[in-house]
Amino acid sequence: QEKDAELLSKVKGAMVYPLVVLVVMGAVVAFMLIKVVPQVEQLYAGLGGGADLPLITKILIGFSKILINFWYIILAVIGLAIFFGTRWARTAGGKTGIDRIKMSAPLIGPLFMKMYMARFARTGTTLVASGVPLIQMLEITSDSIDNVHIEASLHRAIEKVKGGKALSESIEHDPNFLPLVPDMLRIGEQSG
Repeated sequence: QEKDAELLSKVKGAMVYPLVVLVVMGAVVAFMLIKVVPQVEQLYAGLGGGADLPLITKILIGFSKILINFWYIILAVIGLAIFFGTRWARTAGGKTGIDRIKMSAPLIGPLFMKMYMARFARTGTTLVASGVPLIQMLEITSDSIDNVHIEASLHRAIEKVKGGKALSESIEHDPNFLPLVPDMLRIGEQSG
């Protein structure tokens, strides 16, 4: 648990900087839309001459007007989305969807996959070294990983192992495991 908590803190620490950058970018865009774009619109209106504004400028002015005039509705929609999103995340379908996103998201997906594989390897190693039988180790490990997709893969692997297959073969072509994991397991099985 200590190693897992240390790994989680490293993952959270690695995600703080991109999150701060996104928040600052959002604040800058909001400032530009609320303060700068209306001034640009007044500048063009003051020039006169009947020149037609470019399409992108018109779109930006439209966004600016929506943000200035309907900010309370936008905040209410964001608040409702957060409220219902957190409620949905607690359901079985929500957990399944969020776990899939964690595993396949462009930047954080590989990080989560490595974390899940480390958790699987560390927990499995500790249990096997303590003399826990392989099937029982897989059942305990599947509960400790905290990802429904990897848990389901481990339950499928348990059935294959009960049927006589090696653990490395049971998870070899499973997309929920990194390719290195069955290779490492195979080496462990061959070397005893």
